[in-house]
Amino acid sequence: MLSKVQLIWVLYSKITPEGLRQLSNLAFSFHVDGVIWKTSLDKQSGQLALEIRDQEQLHISYRILDIAQNTLRGPIAVDGADWWSTLQLLQSGYLFLEKYQDPQNPLDKSLIVAKSDTGEVFSHFSGHQLVDIREDSIIYQKIEDPSSVLQKPLPDIPQKKEQYMFMEPVVYWEGSDNFEVVKAFLSGENIISLVDYMETGDYIIISYSIPDGKDFIRKMVVIREEEEIYRTILDQKMEGIAPGSFFVFNNYLIFIVEKKQINAIEL
Repeated sequence: MLSKVQLIWVLYSKITPEGLRQLSNLAFSFHVDGVIWKTSLDKQSGQLALEIRDQEQLHISYRILDIAQNTLRGPIAVDGADWWSTLQLLQSGYLFLEKYQDPQNPLDKSLIVAKSDTGEVFSHFSGHQLVDIREDSIIYQKIEDPSSVLQKPLPDIPQKKEQYMFMEPVVYWEGSDNFEVVKAFLSGENIISLVDYMETGDYIIISYSIPDGKDFIRKMVVIREEEEIYRTILDQKMEGIAPGSFFVFNNYLIFIVEKKQINAIEL
């Protein structure tokens, strides 16, 4: 239900652009060289892995954002990882990467497991893929024989583990009643496809996309107690639209701008 949206719709529609108050500063903001291609959050440690790609040099590296400590480590190079490798998971102090040996053959791939602090490779499982991480062991299987499931213990990497609060937005797809309510709420914007929507405490957070010629622009707005406090463009020149533009972790709203900057607002 969109209870808060419905309650503040009339008030919000009376706010003029000149009356909008922007945040004076972010909780933290980190710029990276290259493009943030993919991310993975370890919900126990509060660390977010960033896959960074240099599209000119065809180079790939990784950085680790510690959300609780507001620090960004790296870049981290992983031996054996190349342009045809991709981040699957960050968990228990390890990066799990999928590497395609032959880009034309999706079955010809391997699994690389590396320490997230140094990039040191723990194991390279040629011809295998990740199934699960269970009780500090990696569960993997042979690609040519999925019934062949194997298990290997992961050496413990001491990490501070706590119970953090994690929230993801709900997705309202175009054509649904909730999508139409949000679209009416953000009157004046030609919103299409979907919206990411979240209510937490006194905050409403909405991310939405609008057409821009043949491409799309994605925007985000943050509202607190019937007042818009932040608005930004997350992406421009998007060729497609997908959900998952922000999340809340440990009372920080985390979002990426233009694939080059990761920001946080403390809620």
